[in-house]
Amino acid sequence: MLFTTNRKTVISLDLDRSSCNQKCDYCYVNNTEKAYPAYLPKIKKNNFLAEHLPDEFAKQLNSEYEKLTKSKSKLYSDLDKLPVRIYGSGDYQKSHYKWLKQLNFQYFIISKNLTSDISEVYRLLAIPNLTKIVLSYDKDNIHRINENIILLVCGMSYKTLKGRIAFSFTGTAKEFKALPAMTKETINIFFNIGRKKADLTASKSIPASCPADAGHIPTSRACTKCNKCHGGR
Repeated sequence: MLFTTNRKTVISLDLDRSSCNQKCDYCYVNNTEKAYPAYLPKIKKNNFLAEHLPDEFAKQLNSEYEKLTKSKSKLYSDLDKLPVRIYGSGDYQKSHYKWLKQLNFQYFIISKNLTSDISEVYRLLAIPNLTKIVLSYDKDNIHRINENIILLVCGMSYKTLKGRIAFSFTGTAKEFKALPAMTKETINIFFNIGRKKADLTASKSIPASCPADAGHIPTSRACTKCNKCHGGR
C-alpha cells in the first residue's frame, strides 16, 4: 500500500526526506524509519513514482483510497469525510503538481518548501480537491512569514484564500512565546516538539496548540475531531 496508516491522521501519504529542502534537526521520520524497517523502502518507492511516473502514481492512489473507504475495518471508518494528509514525511516539489491535480479525493498539505515559493501556492489552490495548505514555519524559516503573507494577499483574492491557507509553527513553547506578538497572532497551529511534562503544561496555555499535542484530545484519530489543519467536516 502506498498510503501509511497513521494513528493521528488515520492515513497519510509519505515521501522520502530527500524531497525536503529544509533539513530539520527535530524530524521524527528518522525514528520511524528505525522502528519500522519497511517504512524507508515504501517512502523511497513513493518518491520514485511521484517523480518519474506521476500518472500511474495518481491512478494507484485513487484506487487504494477507494478500497480503503469501502473497508469494513473500524480504522478507516468515515475516511471519506476526512481529507488525507499529503507529506506525512517529505515535502512538495514542483513536479508533484502533475499527480496532485489528478487525485479524486480531498486532501491537505503541510509544507515548509512552499514557504520559499509562494507562486506554487497560487496554482495549487486552483485544485478543487485540495482543502487547505498549511505553510509550516520554525525557528529557521519564520523570517519568511511576513513576506509570504504580503505575496498571498497581493496575488490572490480573499475569496480564494479564505479558509484554505493556514500558518503553523513547529518548535518548543519557549520558541513560540519568544515570537513577536503579531507573528504569534498570525500562527493558526502550534506543534510542540518538547516532550517533557513542562512542555505539555506550557502547550496547554497556548490557544493555537494542536489539541492532541496539548493533551486536550487523545492522539488516536485526533484529526477526525479537529480540523485546524485540514479544513474538512
